[in-house]
Amino acid sequence: MTFLEIAIVATTLPTETVETKLAAATDWDTNHSLALAPERTAGMIYSLGFRARVNHYVGALWFYELNCVGQEYASATVTFSGSPDPNLITQIILGTTGQPASTDTTIEHLNLIGDTTETLATAFALQLNNGYTAVWGQASGSQVTIYSRAMGSAGNAITLATSANTTDLTIAISGPTLSGGVDGNWYTDLEVIPRLNRAARDWSQSYFTALAGYGYDATASFSMELGNGDPSAAAGIAQSLSR
Repeated sequence: MTFLEIAIVATTLPTETVETKLAAATDWDTNHSLALAPERTAGMIYSLGFRARVNHYVGALWFYELNCVGQEYASATVTFSGSPDPNLITQIILGTTGQPASTDTTIEHLNLIGDTTETLATAFALQLNNGYTAVWGQASGSQVTIYSRAMGSAGNAITLATSANTTDLTIAISGPTLSGGVDGNWYTDLEVIPRLNRAARDWSQSYFTALAGYGYDATASFSMELGNGDPSAAAGIAQSLSR
């Protein structure tokens, strides 16, 4: 689609005729809400001369919270047994399916005197949670579970390997990759309180505050359609927006 915008340089803005019976209507789903400051939108309505009640349509697509139903994060377990010999390095190696080994990330722990399989699991969990953006870890006894931070099946692409550097320590992994990641469906969250998401609440509050400052009466309406409504009968939604 071709778009043309013409701008005329001016030092003063024109004064529009005051209209007491008509006003511009706004809605949360389009760019005069999502892309503009609410105070600017209110100011433009006033500068255009509209003085009647402002109707604001909260919308059908963006005002509600979402919940990814059925989604599962991929994970894998690393189990230590035996004894970690002091002054040797134990490694967990993470990579991505289809990528060369040169892109792998190697996480190392220098075994200390007094280390056990339990402290080894804890040490790796602490490292995994110290800034890694692809995974996080949770230790339980001598086992550390590694979870993908990417939602759904994307986490199944993370590869896993280990190195004990000694026969006294045995490391068992649940598989060569993280697994169990399942993609879900993004549906309207029907349980969350408050019903409006933070962006819609903050923008609308600032907008109505600005309108009140100009002396406007304002009203808001909501759509009976939900762009992400769960279509199942069990969800109990009377109407959903067709895709």
